[in-house]
Amino acid sequence: MRDLQDMKVIVQGPYKVVPEKITVPRGANLVKEITKILDEFEADKVAGTALISVQTGYGKTYGMIHGVVPWARERNHQILYVSSRVAINTQFKGELVEETGQGHLKEELTKVGMRNRTEFDGVDVITYHKLMYMLKHEQSSLKRYDILIIDEVHALLDDSMFVSGTGRLLKDLEHFCNTSIRLYLSATPEAIMPHLPWAPFPFHSKFLHMPRNYDYVVPHFFANEEELLKCINEDTSSKKWLGYMTSISDARNFSKGLRHPFCMLNGEEREANPEKWYKVLENESFEEKVCLATAVIDAGVNLKDPALVNIAIFSTNPNTYKQVLGRKRRSSQDEKVHLYAWCPMPEEINKLKARNTAMREAIDSFEMRKAQFIQNYILQPKEFDLRPIMDVSPDGEMTPNHLASVYLQNEYDLFEKIQLYAKEHKDPACFDYFVTRWLGIPRPDRADSWLDGRFSGEARL
Repeated sequence: MRDLQDMKVIVQGPYKVVPEKITVPRGANLVKEITKILDEFEADKVAGTALISVQTGYGKTYGMIHGVVPWARERNHQILYVSSRVAINTQFKGELVEETGQGHLKEELTKVGMRNRTEFDGVDVITYHKLMYMLKHEQSSLKRYDILIIDEVHALLDDSMFVSGTGRLLKDLEHFCNTSIRLYLSATPEAIMPHLPWAPFPFHSKFLHMPRNYDYVVPHFFANEEELLKCINEDTSSKKWLGYMTSISDARNFSKGLRHPFCMLNGEEREANPEKWYKVLENESFEEKVCLATAVIDAGVNLKDPALVNIAIFSTNPNTYKQVLGRKRRSSQDEKVHLYAWCPMPEEINKLKARNTAMREAIDSFEMRKAQFIQNYILQPKEFDLRPIMDVSPDGEMTPNHLASVYLQNEYDLFEKIQLYAKEHKDPACFDYFVTRWLGIPRPDRADSWLDGRFSGEARL
């Protein structure tokens, strides 16, 4: 593929591109399927883009390390691997050095040294933040790469409310890609897929999809967090709990009601106590009865502890359910996971929808009333602090992250669907319908699945 130097820039033309969908059965040999796509790109002597969508825990990383890396090394190609989380990179580096004969680095480098190292004999490993910096300040340094791997690509959208540069990164991928081959990886690509830059004809665009399966999940539901606290506190078994919260403050407030030993996994705790963080990554388990986590747990952290059988999620985001459930790595097909899903009632949905609307209107006001916008949401924020979504271009122009608007619109559309379903079915607790539908599992009888007494007086562990 070295004879394609003049074709290294993948053009995003004016035509809509529908990638060729390739569905493979569960348990398929991903190394074989991925290298087959790479061979096709090479045989036709054209550049290509592929989205690899496989359920969390079913071999995306393995496919990259045992498929893409050897394929590239045989051709003396350079790979740039980019992910959304330090934890993902840490996991990837650990497996990569073993596969490429660099296992000695584990002994020679400290944990911090391994974390900071980016070059691994033909494979460079960086985060989205580093790529954003390079695209802004070091574009020439990116010309040496032949294959670009964007892992957890859905995070560009999911993180857009607190990482301002994700939208610009996506646009830069449209107009700048010094690679013959570009691979997107995600277990949950549905929301980001319409916004990805694809290679137009005659370049190849592929979508490799493996059907997901969550039949191992046993769902439980609650509307009042006191019911969940009671359930956890009454659990005297050796089983463990993982709780996902949308914010650090929510996790702290929830922890006040716990009577069991607990730990916190979030960005602040990771910086304050990195040794504990690395211990969780290495041991793939936590010592306490309960672990309360935020977005740092949604990718790159694997938990193989057989005692972890209960996962509680406070979120209305479909991707969050699939990502957090994917953190638990089961030891056998028979192992079940008990999901405890928070179900917002109509009054809560109304509040969430109203806040969403106000935030979208605030963002939309940027072009019309910039001075007022900067005063109200940047310099002296009161109703909303929109600093986390404000991106600054290389020429110093400040604009809202356009993916934040996409995220908010998707969220608003979901709230509309929930309200419509609740009205049509006269069912204020209908969020359980959406959770089970996202996971593709049967909606259980409420007498067996709801913790709250107003729906079920008996449902418990």
